[in-house]
Amino acid sequence: MEEKRPPEGRVLTTHVGLPFSSQRQQELRRRGEQRKRKTKGTHKRKDKRKRKADLNEEWQEFLKDNQKVDEGAYNSSVKRVLWTVIQRYGMEVDVAAGLAKLDQVVAAHESEEAPNLTGDGSEELLLGVLSFEAIFCAQDLSRGIMLLQASLARGNVNGMFSLGSSLLGQRQINQPLLPVISLPEDEQALGFIRQAAEKGHPTALFQMGEYHEIADALLDVEKAEAYLRAATEAGHPTAPFKLAMLYEAGKVRVEGAKEKIMQLLQLAAARRCPEAHLHLASMYRSGSEWEANRSKAASHAKTAAELGFAPAQYILADGFEKGKWGDEVSLTPKELIDLYVNAAEQGFVPAIVRMGKLYWDGEFWFDQNDGKAVEFFTLASKNGNVEAQAYLGWAYKTGRGIQKDVKKAVELIKPHVTEKGHSLAFILLAEMYERGEGVEKDTNEAARLLEQAASLGMDGAEDALVMLHQRGEGLHGMSEETVEHFHSLLRFDPGEWLCDNDREALKVFDKYKVNRASIKGKSLLTF
Repeated sequence: MEEKRPPEGRVLTTHVGLPFSSQRQQELRRRGEQRKRKTKGTHKRKDKRKRKADLNEEWQEFLKDNQKVDEGAYNSSVKRVLWTVIQRYGMEVDVAAGLAKLDQVVAAHESEEAPNLTGDGSEELLLGVLSFEAIFCAQDLSRGIMLLQASLARGNVNGMFSLGSSLLGQRQINQPLLPVISLPEDEQALGFIRQAAEKGHPTALFQMGEYHEIADALLDVEKAEAYLRAATEAGHPTAPFKLAMLYEAGKVRVEGAKEKIMQLLQLAAARRCPEAHLHLASMYRSGSEWEANRSKAASHAKTAAELGFAPAQYILADGFEKGKWGDEVSLTPKELIDLYVNAAEQGFVPAIVRMGKLYWDGEFWFDQNDGKAVEFFTLASKNGNVEAQAYLGWAYKTGRGIQKDVKKAVELIKPHVTEKGHSLAFILLAEMYERGEGVEKDTNEAARLLEQAASLGMDGAEDALVMLHQRGEGLHGMSEETVEHFHSLLRFDPGEWLCDNDREALKVFDKYKVNRASIKGKSLLTF
């Protein structure tokens, strides 16, 4: 049975409206289940010490995340409030004492009734977030929602937005096959986010703009533009970038679009939005004055990478390896590897593939480690990466880093023997036909694969075809003389006079859809 997948373009959000990976949600669930199973008095002292260390590590990570209030493009007013409460109760110094005081205050608030409510709801906001994050306890969604409702009741706009985002995020996790926004299921959650937007909450404005652009249930580009403009005016760092992309895609017409787009991108970049920096780098790289703008492109790419943006980290490293940055980017081997590692750890597939190849080939100071390479290739393959699947097929074909399985190798390689496939797939499958590995031996089919790969300009195909023919194999039932003329055609112009053998060779080109123009002037074989 085919595995069901969530719809593409899904936007999962945390309580603060930031990207929330499904892996993170699974980790929270796993952690919560583990804690439920750990009953009092049933574990050894060393287990208790380990749990305490784990909790401390989670808390330190939470502190680090929320302390970055003024760094990067993804910090929100919610995080500012959280950090204020953490400092108010001294939790960054003594978390146990601070948490006890916080619990006492919130417990006192719970006995109050409207309209005589005290406090601004920030204490409830922090405890609600801790409940959702499963810090100090198993994940408790019902308590988290109750605390955010209490924060909302005290007029806390961050509590209002967080409640809506939390309800929406949980629905997306529990019903992943539904669209990103599904009505009427998400009406209540959207109501809270919409109210927070009406009160000027920057992230709420931004989220509503996103939903009206991508969610079928709310699709309205004019509303999307209005919300994103308001979010931009409210200081949201990513909103100018999204607004620029709306104009660039032509979804909304605006007078002086080119100048407006550049202004918005520069504004987003000034607000440390990494996507804006990378987009500016791309614009400068692809322009007609690339040489003159190389330094600008490199500067924006480096800034985006420093902000932790995985695509930028990969592009900066890959461009350096290929010499595309010239003298504008200088990286030590360690800096280069760190960029790939950081991008891979964030799940950026091209970086994951590159890490696999580094271990596969033993490049830089990496010791060759086929097992590690296979781990990376497997991870990238699950994301549909063609190159990773070809390399994984190679591993199964040879038994490098995994148990040899030529049938599995064919399954992985064969789907990518197409014009949009990968050169390695052609070479590997041709070799398997040549040797009869996982398929019936057929040197003519091997030659046809290599001819097609050569016509597409794929590296290594020409040499492999030459070697096959030199052994007297893969001649398609023709004489060696015809094969020789077949190769010589690569030096002919289409209008040049051809002999009978040349015409026979042309039939081979046409039958197997070889692109003559792409290989004109090349020689596969020297006689």
